[in-house]
Amino acid sequence: MSKKDDSLVVVATCNDLFAANILAGKLEANGIKSLIKNCSVTACQTSPYDSVTGVFDIYVLSSDEQEAKAILDTKENDN
Repeated sequence: MSKKDDSLVVVATCNDLFAANILAGKLEANGIKSLIKNCSVTACQTSPYDSVTGVFDIYVLSSDEQEAKAILDTKENDN
């Protein structure tokens, strides 16, 4: 019997929370669940127009790693 590998792997790192949420949403739209982990926050959001900056890693299940990387490598403006 084989056990499904449920370990988490980092597929992207962003410098602000807004960008991390965009990438996580792109994965979710393609059926891949993700987790954003805040490694270090360097500024707090003080208004709705500010972005929280720091280091934000995006994790997926290791079984989804290759597909997630392929999705994130696809450029938005490719037609």
